[in-house]
Amino acid sequence: MNYEDLRRIWDEGSVKYEQRSSPLSACPLPAEYLPHAGDKVLDAGCGAGNFLPMYQQIARAVFGLDFSFAMATAARRRGDVALGDVQRLPFANGEFTYVSSLLVINHVLDNCAALTELARVTQPCGRVVVLVPNRFSFLTPLRVLAIKLGKYSLGLCRHYTTTMLREEGAQNGLTLVRTCAVPKPPTAVNLLRYIPTLLGYTLDQIVRTVDPLWGGDLAVMFEKRSAD
Repeated sequence: MNYEDLRRIWDEGSVKYEQRSSPLSACPLPAEYLPHAGDKVLDAGCGAGNFLPMYQQIARAVFGLDFSFAMATAARRRGDVALGDVQRLPFANGEFTYVSSLLVINHVLDNCAALTELARVTQPCGRVVVLVPNRFSFLTPLRVLAIKLGKYSLGLCRHYTTTMLREEGAQNGLTLVRTCAVPKPPTAVNLLRYIPTLLGYTLDQIVRTVDPLWGGDLAVMFEKRSAD
C-alpha cells in the first residue's frame, strides 16, 4: 500500500461520503470536544466536508484539508478547503486554535508524522481532537481479519489505546485532557458483514457499562503546552 493507492481508494469513495450529512445533532463527538465560538478551526482530513457546516455554526473561521482530489472538490461545496496531506500540512506553525482529525491518522502511512503535524499547526494552549478506532473493542478483531484477508476497503488501519495516544501526544507537546469511547453502530449493508458487526457492537455496549473506555472509537482531546 502506497500513497497513490490510498488516494485512489478515497477518490473512489468520495460519492458515498458526499451523500452523508453531519448536522450538529449527528456529530460523533460529545459537546465538550467541539470548538468554541472564537476558534480558528482546521478539520484535517475533512473528506467530503461533512463536518464543516457543523463547525461553521460554532467557530469564527473554519478550514478543511484533504489529500483526495475528489474529496477536496466535494468539500469545497461546503467550505474553504485545501488539497494537502495531513502528514505534511501546508500551514504555518500555530495557525489554528482548534484542530480536528476524525478517523484520519489511523489510515495514513505515517501515523506519528500526522500527529506531529497536527500539533505543529496548533497554537500553544490550543486544542487537538482526534477520533480513532479503539483497540479495546469486539469490532477490532473483525477489522483486523478483514485487513489480513484483503477485504478491508479503506486501505490501512491502526488501532489505538488511550495510553498510546497519551504517549504519542506527549512526544509532540500535547497533553491529553479528555478521552471517551464513542459507540460505533453497524452500517454494513451486506448481511454477512452486518450480523458480526451487530454482535460486536452489542458486546461493546455491554462491556461499556463496566469500562467506559471500551468499544467503538476513541475520542481524545489534547491541549498543546505553552511555549514557556
